[in-house]
Amino acid sequence: WETERGCFWCSLYLPFLKKWMSLFSREQFLIPNSEDLYNAPSKTLSRVFEFLNIADCDLISYPKLNLGSYTQVDHDSRKALFDFFYTHNQGLEEYLGMEFGWNNRL
Repeated sequence: WETERGCFWCSLYLPFLKKWMSLFSREQFLIPNSEDLYNAPSKTLSRVFEFLNIADCDLISYPKLNLGSYTQVDHDSRKALFDFFYTHNQGLEEYLGMEFGWNNRL
């Protein structure tokens, strides 16, 4: 995870998306919201199948894999992370024309 630009670099989606979108048109990207996948997996996957122009495949169940349990992050650390990512998240939302609501979660 450590890079020459720092460990948070991999968490910044916009630079990577801009690079990809310089090669491919926006219409060739589907960027689903992970919360939608968790809350409405069938509906979200139907959207993915439609985007890919493949037959819809409704699963019997949608198990949640790789679940973890995490200790609560202390307020100061959470605030520092929020402050660091705020402008990056805002830029991503503006660039994609999507709202993720990440900047509302402090």
